[in-house]
Amino acid sequence: MSKVKALNINDIEQIQPLWMGLNEVHYRHSNYWKDHFATYSFEERMKKIQEADDFSIFCSRDGDELTGYCICSVRKGAGEIDSIFVREQKRNSSVGRQLAENALAWLAEKKVAEIRVTIAEGNESVMGFYQKLGFLPYTTTLKIKP
Repeated sequence: MSKVKALNINDIEQIQPLWMGLNEVHYRHSNYWKDHFATYSFEERMKKIQEADDFSIFCSRDGDELTGYCICSVRKGAGEIDSIFVREQKRNSSVGRQLAENALAWLAEKKVAEIRVTIAEGNESVMGFYQKLGFLPYTTTLKIKP
């Protein structure tokens, strides 16, 4: 059974292989933004995360194996689940829910005004997961490549 714990920020590199797995999923499923995901780096993403007012990373492990992670942050009083990924063999085993619930509890402790999550185009199949956690659709953003 997976155990969820907060990751020490100095150990952030431990999630890089899982983050790369998420980026690969986004690349494979994207209809319009493959060029973005093909060039998006872990370092670039983590730099953006670390620019938040506050952030936390939760990880799930089976023994020594990292099975999933969830990054959440606070920016200007608003909370966000920035990134979540679970290894394929651990999906549908409540690991994702445990990670998200830890993130939501952390954000509640921060007394944020709202909590949001952004879903990449092509990854809409995760909507049900987030709706089970209480998230509801709010806006849809369209973008033009300059």
